[in-house]
Amino acid sequence: DTPSDDPTASARTRLLGALQTESEGYLSNVEYGELRLQQAEIALSEGSSILVRVKELAMAMANETMNAEQRAGTATEIDELRRSMIDLAGTKQGDEFVFANVNSTSALVDPNGNFTYDVDTFFDSRQVEIGPSARGAISASGAHAFAQRATDPDSVDVFQVLADLSTALNANDAAAVRAEIDTIDQAHNQVAAERSKVGIRLNRLSIAR
Repeated sequence: DTPSDDPTASARTRLLGALQTESEGYLSNVEYGELRLQQAEIALSEGSSILVRVKELAMAMANETMNAEQRAGTATEIDELRRSMIDLAGTKQGDEFVFANVNSTSALVDPNGNFTYDVDTFFDSRQVEIGPSARGAISASGAHAFAQRATDPDSVDVFQVLADLSTALNANDAAAVRAEIDTIDQAHNQVAAERSKVGIRLNRLSIAR
């Protein structure tokens, strides 16, 4: 028999084929999203650890018994940690930056830690279809994790926080170092909050499988 002999069966076969193709597309989106989010979660975890270390150093150097040489040496370590944080913000999955928003092939920040786009305008996470009438986020928000945004008075520029601490240390200014500790806490909370959101997004993708 030919398909024309049983048009109902032929239509059913075409429908099943289309549904299978659609399902495979959803699964591909889920798997792709999981890879991106896993990379983002690793980066945010490392970023959180960096900020824990930064706070430890700041608290030690805020002590009045520390001298200029000790603070200058610590400033060098802070600068290295800041470079590491910038590298984490440039984490990639394949050819795409996991924290990018406007263009996934462009880094969130430049090598100096300056944001490459308006973080108050572009802060949403990238979303794709993960099922019939269902969409899921497949990226972390670099703006929420690392940037100071006008819409959130508690947000801070994580890279600037580290730069300011380095400046205070090089100036041998214990009071200025102490003043940075609360801001370091804000930076850590900000990074940790985005990491928590990434965990929720990963869970949603897992459920969609």
